[in-house]
Amino acid sequence: ADLGMNPAAFNGIFMIARTPGLVAHAIEEQTREKPMRRIDPVNHGYDGPPPRSLTTNKHE
Repeated sequence: ADLGMNPAAFNGIFMIARTPGLVAHAIEEQTREKPMRRIDPVNHGYDGPPPRSLTTNKHE
């Protein structure tokens, strides 16, 4: 409001200013970094500890 602009307009200005950096980062990740291993969303398995209860019984 001090600059005579609607405060909601600053969100758009921020997004416009931020976009080139995000695009550059995405291009850098695609060209310089090793690709992450892809996990099949259907054919995968969990090998961690078994599920446990997170509730506590304070009366014992």
